[in-house]
Amino acid sequence: MDKYSFDFNPKDCNKIYFKELFLLMKTITPEKEFFKRINKKQIEKLNIKCENEFNSCKTDEFFFDNKKQIILGRFFDTIGCFYKCKGHYFSMAMEPYSLFKNDVFIRYIIDKPELYINNSKKIELEDVFPIRIVISDKHNIPTYAERKMDNIKEYTFDNIKNMFALSNDNLQIINTLPDTSVLKKIITEKFPINHIISRELCILYYMKLHFYIVENDNQTLKPFILISKYNLQQIKRIYKTKNKKFPNIKYLFNKRSKTIKKQNFTKMKQNKTKKDKRAF
Repeated sequence: MDKYSFDFNPKDCNKIYFKELFLLMKTITPEKEFFKRINKKQIEKLNIKCENEFNSCKTDEFFFDNKKQIILGRFFDTIGCFYKCKGHYFSMAMEPYSLFKNDVFIRYIIDKPELYINNSKKIELEDVFPIRIVISDKHNIPTYAERKMDNIKEYTFDNIKNMFALSNDNLQIINTLPDTSVLKKIITEKFPINHIISRELCILYYMKLHFYIVENDNQTLKPFILISKYNLQQIKRIYKTKNKKFPNIKYLFNKRSKTIKKQNFTKMKQNKTKKDKRAF
């Protein structure tokens, strides 16, 4: 991680806020939402150049069942690199968009992938590593930040499409939230726009999933983070059972302190400081 821009830390996630958010996610009906993906022509108009090191549509040693992985991260690193990867990777760019629909997507991404990848059969994700977060040296993933909410429409409305971006049934549930609810008082910071991926990481963290990095033989890190429901010992056993060589997988976060393991990010922080000094 000596060159990747990743400042997210789970200790900055608002525990009370995300506790209430999970209660809301239990109350709503995810099947009521339809997740339409931005079409190919619109993506082509954006003319996004993929600049990430990890940009292959092929499977690697983190696939076991020849199924799909969900790709998360900054827009340029997900849609820009994986929009066309229909076989094994899926990156979401929904329209109309609301923060609520994005929350439903992340919360039920593993349980109900067929809601998002719309076709005639049930979609199955990889069991061991269903999610991969792409990181880069160009598009920073900051830590979580929030601000005071002006109106609940900030959570449910698509300002570009000028419409509510959720079902009427789920909108009614949100509108009946008590005024004392923290969900009606604060919201994830908009700027920089990549605070949205930080919100997604907070949700995944409070889903009690495990975050992993992978170290190469030369002690550099691969440009992605793997998400799994399995702990490290379980993953080692799975590799052994499958008769596959075990990669140098390590926990990203210290579970007790909820901080990034220092040995993994020391070089990155040093390099970032040097770059910041040169900028002046």
